[in-house]
Amino acid sequence: MKFLALLLLAASAAACAARTPSVAVPSPVVPARAQAEGATMAQPSDSSTRLLGKDECESLGEWIAEGCRGASRSAQSEAWCSEMHARTGSGTWVDDCTAHVRTIDAACFEASANPGSMMSCDRTIER
Repeated sequence: MKFLALLLLAASAAACAARTPSVAVPSPVVPARAQAEGATMAQPSDSSTRLLGKDECESLGEWIAEGCRGASRSAQSEAWCSEMHARTGSGTWVDDCTAHVRTIDAACFEASANPGSMMSCDRTIER
């Protein structure tokens, strides 16, 4: 019985080895706009040093603005929060963010529980 099982195993291995591999057919070139839709949309790199994209910066700006609302603040953090509200509203935050803010910086902001902590994150950004 073992001999028969080994014989079948050897025969199937030989049959697989005798096949020629199929040639991969390249997919047609699809415009970038068509590729960036729905669940198949390309995802950003997970590198901690990758600069954020426009959508990520807009989302982070909303996160910061929300973190500034309703928190008891010092005069210094009040001024910083006011500046951030103005910058997110005018769009200058997104311009600065896409040029300087990296994923590691965004993680710092999102882990912050108060404006003082967010100010510390802002100071670490290399501009």
